[in-house]
Amino acid sequence: MCVHGTDTLFQVLVRGGGSATYKVDYGPGPLPTPRLPGPGEIAAHRGANVPRQRVSAGPEGPEQAGPGPLAGSGLDPRFGARLVARLTDLAEGRDEVLAVPSLSRISRRHDKLLRVVEFALAQGASVLTSNYLLRPAAVYARSGRLAVPDHRNHAASFADQRGLADVHRACAEAALASLADAS
Repeated sequence: MCVHGTDTLFQVLVRGGGSATYKVDYGPGPLPTPRLPGPGEIAAHRGANVPRQRVSAGPEGPEQAGPGPLAGSGLDPRFGARLVARLTDLAEGRDEVLAVPSLSRISRRHDKLLRVVEFALAQGASVLTSNYLLRPAAVYARSGRLAVPDHRNHAASFADQRGLADVHRACAEAALASLADAS
């Protein structure tokens, strides 16, 4: 398998932001289809009383309940139920964007993180962070100074839109609207 996406991301970073397209060439034959985690790969639910993270509409906006982190244990190779539910939404077409302040909110384990990103892209979905937008054939990176992701306030992470390309900005605005609708 030859992936040109890493070279593309590197080129975008060297230029200091912007966008670029890439191609994934799996060679001859059918493409392997990424799959949802199976029952043995899903961590047991820790109970219904898991505290939810507080999200603010902005620096002076009202607080509202927002999504907690998708990342479970940084050591556990299994997938959390919240993350599997988000991936299922992508697979069934109920959502088109996996929006997180930074990729570490998905997982700090590189194998789990790469599997989630590959699955999302294979579904035709995008992965949005405060500084990057990964789409099935394009990479967007914030130009200029990178924003510091706010893991306690997802809305703040997407509100700072300086240096974003038009497509990246539109996805960030949709993520903000989705957070507002969730309240």
